[in-house]
Amino acid sequence: MATVTGLVLVQRGRRPYLAFGWFWYLITLLPVIGFLRAGEQAMADRYTYVPLIGLFLMLVWGGAELAGKRRGGVPAAAGASALAVGILCTLSVTQIGYWRNSYDLFGHALAVVEDNWLAHNNMGILLARQYRQGEAIFHFRESVRINPEGAMGFRNLGTAYQSTGNPALAIEAFREAVRINPNDVEAHYRLGYAYLLSGNTDLAYQQYHELMRLAPSHAQPLLDSIRMSGRN
Repeated sequence: MATVTGLVLVQRGRRPYLAFGWFWYLITLLPVIGFLRAGEQAMADRYTYVPLIGLFLMLVWGGAELAGKRRGGVPAAAGASALAVGILCTLSVTQIGYWRNSYDLFGHALAVVEDNWLAHNNMGILLARQYRQGEAIFHFRESVRINPEGAMGFRNLGTAYQSTGNPALAIEAFREAVRINPNDVEAHYRLGYAYLLSGNTDLAYQQYHELMRLAPSHAQPLLDSIRMSGRN
């Protein structure tokens, strides 16, 4: 980057479009290099849309300059541009096909990115909503294997275990989620409810008190469930 920056600064008098396009690219990349953040993702395809405008400006103006200096350069540039647009249109149609539905999208993400914990997690959520809990558990287990410090994965895994009647495994997963993120309100609530279903009211009350500290609005539903169980 330093080399390119130096070159465009040297050329800023004769070719100002190079400096404009390059600095457009660098400045609009700020959200993905740690200085600024927009959401949880550090990298995402959408972050390239605006930055690439700068590189395209450099390419188009540079190509126009070269084409204007050569005999037959303009027709050649027009032909190359038409070919590039055709290729990009074909690739776009192919890519759009992966967004036909959530299953195709997550399946494609798993196929092209190795150890994709987020795609496994999202596929698990999708399958769980379709009551395919066995398949969902597989994907949640893969998610936490790849990302063992992800509280969300363990929370979802615990919910899937609980849905299949495995309270001990559910409690284990929820406890791991709470260990990773002690402030995870939803994990505390689900852990408390799992304790309640397993008959351990004292531990369920412990999670109630944690919720009172973290988010009182989540504590009351757990307390109501404990009281309704008749085990308090």
